[in-house]
Amino acid sequence: MCGGNKDTECSSKNFLFSNAASWRLYSPENVNSKSVRVFYLVWRWFWTILFTTFLVLSGALPQTWYTDQSQRIKYFIYLTNWGYLTFCIAQIWNAATSTAGYFTQDMEVRWYMKINWFLYSLTSSPAVLISLLFWALIYSSSYPLEPDTFFTHGINCLFTLLDIWLTAMPIKILHFYVPASFAVVYVVFSVIYDYSNGTNALLRPYIYSVNSN
Repeated sequence: MCGGNKDTECSSKNFLFSNAASWRLYSPENVNSKSVRVFYLVWRWFWTILFTTFLVLSGALPQTWYTDQSQRIKYFIYLTNWGYLTFCIAQIWNAATSTAGYFTQDMEVRWYMKINWFLYSLTSSPAVLISLLFWALIYSSSYPLEPDTFFTHGINCLFTLLDIWLTAMPIKILHFYVPASFAVVYVVFSVIYDYSNGTNALLRPYIYSVNSN
């Protein structure tokens, strides 16, 4: 995998998102199959609309995670919401890129394809890891199970795993810094927020409370 050949997985050209030989929406044998391309386009837009609709509804409907309306702005302090917001942005961009790919069948790596690849790398790992951390460390029997719990800590995770299996989007070892940067930025933010005596949406002196049961 990481031998001396310049075209190996660990080649420096795989560090960024410009390796034209790697990028593709479809596997080579299916790129000219209209039925596959139609299915992929429907797949992308169905989930994009579903996830984005839920995002909008979760912002409009009353929730139990805050004490009053003034605390709703604290939506943006939670790792779950960082992950879900970027996840939805990635899905919208991916659907738009897939639409362009469907109509143009362009195999040259365009700027919007590079952004799509970057967003895919940025959001795939957090979607899975945030869900695992939630159920392992945060959830308890007293935690209210609402639709957003399953969307942001379950359905998006399962979709990501299935999408990785279905798509031909390449996953490169040298792109590890992308999701790692996401984690580092959140850790820095949470430390600063904590030392600034910030409270969560329930006015408690922390963002998350780890379940010790």
